[in-house]
Order: sequence, then C-alpha cells, then structure tokens
Amino acid sequence: MNELASYSIQAIVFAAFAVFVISRSKKTDPYQFSLILVWLVGVIVIYARYGEGQVLFYSNDQEIHQRIVINYIDFFGISLGDTINFRYIITLPVYLISKLGFNEILLFKYLQLFALIGIYSESKKILISNAVNLRLWHALFIASPVMIFFSTLALRDVILAYLVLFVVFRKRVDHQAIAAGVIFLLKPHLAIALLVGFLTAHFVSQLRIKLAVLTGAVNAAVLYFVGAMAYPIGSIIRDNFNPGQSGLIFSQPRILQVVLNFTGLQFLSQLDDDGAIVASSVGQLIAARLLLIDTFIIPFIFAFLFIFSLRRLKLESIFTASSFTFFLGLVTQTDFNSTRQNLPFYALMGILCVVNLSRPATNPNPELKATRVG
Repeated sequence: MNELASYSIQAIVFAAFAVFVISRSKKTDPYQFSLILVWLVGVIVIYARYGEGQVLFYSNDQEIHQRIVINYIDFFGISLGDTINFRYIITLPVYLISKLGFNEILLFKYLQLFALIGIYSESKKILISNAVNLRLWHALFIASPVMIFFSTLALRDVILAYLVLFVVFRKRVDHQAIAAGVIFLLKPHLAIALLVGFLTAHFVSQLRIKLAVLTGAVNAAVLYFVGAMAYPIGSIIRDNFNPGQSGLIFSQPRILQVVLNFTGLQFLSQLDDDGAIVASSVGQLIAARLLLIDTFIIPFIFAFLFIFSLRRLKLESIFTASSFTFFLGLVTQTDFNSTRQNLPFYALMGILCVVNLSRPATNPNPELKATRVG
C-alpha cells in the first residue's frame, strides 16, 4: 500500500469516527457533517499535492510539531520546564496515539477538526442564548472559510480559537480558568492579551465609561502602546533576550503594519527585495484572501459595529476589542505575525457580528434557558 493510500484510509477512518461522535447528539445539523467532509477532502488533497513536504505548507510550525513528536520527546524526555516550548498539551496526546501507527501530522489536524466542530457548536449555543436563530449567512462568520482552511493544517490556532470562546462567553469561572490555562500553555502572549482585555472590560464596566469614538480611540492607542512595550519585556522573561525598542511604535510603518495585520494582509509589510514572501507570489496571496474573504470582512464589520452600532454583548465586545488591540501592539513589533495569529479573535468577532446584525427571534428557541452561556 502506498503512502497516499495509507494516509487517505486513516483520514477516512478519523472522519467516520467524528461523524459517529457528533451523530450521538440530538443537536447535530448538516453543517457539522459538511465541515467534516470538507476537512477530509482538504487533508487528502494537501497530502496528495505535497506528500511528506506538507509540513512546510503555509507554516513550518507543522514541521516543529512533527519534530517534537518524532524526535524531541524521546531524546529529551518529558520535563516540566519544557511544557510551553514543546507544547505538551497537544504534542503528548499525539505522541502517544502515534505509537499505534497513525500519522502524527494527521493526528494534529484531527485535533483541529474537533476544535472546529466545537467552535460551531459553542457559537450555536451562544446565538441561541441571545435569541438568534441560525441562518445560512452566519457561515461566513462562524466556523467560517478561514477556520476550515486552518483545520486542515497541523497547527494549534483553531484549538486556540475554540478555547477563547470559553474565556469570553462562559460565565463559569472554572471553565474560564481552565481554558485560559490551556491557552497560556499553547501561546502565552495570547493569554496575556486576554487578561488585559478582561481587566479593561471590567474597568470600563465598573466605572460606567460611555463608549464613544474619542474614548475608544484613546483606549486603543493606550492598549497598542502597552502591547508594543510588552514585547521586549516578554522576550527578556521567556528567552533571556532583549530585542530592544525601536522608539517608532507610532511611526507610519508600524501603523501601516497594524492596518495590514487587521485586514489579513500582513505579507505586504514583509516583502523582501525580490518582492517575495513565503513560497507564493503576492498575486496568489491576495487571491487566497479573496477566497478566505472572512479574514477582512469579520474585523471590518466588527469594527464598524463596535464604533457605530453596538447593541448587544457590549462587555464581551469591549473584552474582544481590547484584547485584540493589545495583541496587535505586541505582534506587530515582530516580523513573524500572520493571519493565523488572529484566528482566535475572528472566532470572537464573528459571534459578536452575528448577534449585533441579527434581530432577536420572535419565537425564541425553547432551549434558551437551558443553554444560557453568555
């Protein structure tokens, strides 16, 4: 049996098991099955096109995950001090299951698939709790095209996107704490950004500060500045390395980078002398953004609603906007920011967009009280 056939059979078995799991729930709907089918086709197509070289498709983080599972854990053993660097929270389960003969990269992708299904299910609960009936157009905002694409890669970002929903929308402190802890182990600076957003939202709430364009702009500038200043501090704490501070935090290039990051066009600020970035041309990358249109529709609509027409979930919206602004201030001080880093915020913004764009159902779902989560 050739490698593609073996990989494809494993993917089909995994997809079948996912179908079995979600079929046990009475709340299953056709979109969940569609997510699984698209994921299955996607992972097989990627492997058919790139083979073992798929670990370098889009991001070399996939290769890092593969090395951790295949080499690092056996060579270095398991050490508490390496929990964050080796991302044990996802690599250890994959390491153990891969010993049964399963492809380790496919296992990482499978974790992403279940996170994608979880995003859809959790988002659906949040909409129901806000008297919003699910509509077809919501697919552009919830478990959207960019989420589906990243679920076919052996990364951690869809998992992070799922976890942030618990931090922002769940009301049980234990759920929030566990989710925040896992996020910290996978991406510490995202956890810190969420903490900043949480503190800002509750500060605004306690002081009853009125949302306005001016106060919002000042708040954004302050959070961006704090995020930018946090980057060298974090580098010193984590890597014992001081990258310094350029002193140009509010310079035109930095602000342009923030705008490009916000719109999913970060690569335009990272072109080298030959005008190349990653392994694709600018034209190909822009075409990809047109296919993954949610990468700029979601943040643009969220920003418009937040400034001009925010009606519901105001505390959660302030939480999201504050966290994202701080996060942008931090990541735009590096040359390694990409669309996938914004994925957790797309998950949050997507729900907030749908709730604020939709009219409350005149005949709300009878499960409203039982599924209240936000």
